[in-house]
Amino acid sequence: MKAISSKTVHVDLDLAGTLFGQLERATACGRGIVRDSYGPGEQAAHDIIRAAGERIGLEVSIDAIGNLAMTLPGKDRRTPRIVIGSHLDSVPQGATSMAPPVSSRDYVALAALRQAGFVPGLRHRGNGDPREESSWFDVSYLGSAGALGLLDPQCLSVRRSEQRSYA
Repeated sequence: MKAISSKTVHVDLDLAGTLFGQLERATACGRGIVRDSYGPGEQAAHDIIRAAGERIGLEVSIDAIGNLAMTLPGKDRRTPRIVIGSHLDSVPQGATSMAPPVSSRDYVALAALRQAGFVPGLRHRGNGDPREESSWFDVSYLGSAGALGLLDPQCLSVRRSEQRSYA
């Protein structure tokens, strides 16, 4: 694997600022953010991150449960991949609007590697998992469980207060 020194990889602070600003404008509500599961805030965050990944040529896909994957291909596609990431949803007013979701910071790291022309030995994938907080439902970690094949189909019939379910 090609060694990279800190002299050859630079985080694009303008890119990070633009991305974090878009996320803040799309999901800020008072002193926090609102990205409720299956809500407009979570969808806006997924759309913003997905479009950013596509713009720089990452391989972007969405699985059946809604996990957003942005992959920096490696030299050998048969090797395992390194997966980093987190969720894009929040509990209501769950964090300050200035705190970007971890997935967006992972995107900035992948963008820096891509811009440096680095081709890793392994695939590097940034994940934006949906429905991890599940503030409206009594089921958490849906994105992670779905990605790992551990999702119990019964949990999709759980209803929230206004009788909406995942199914």
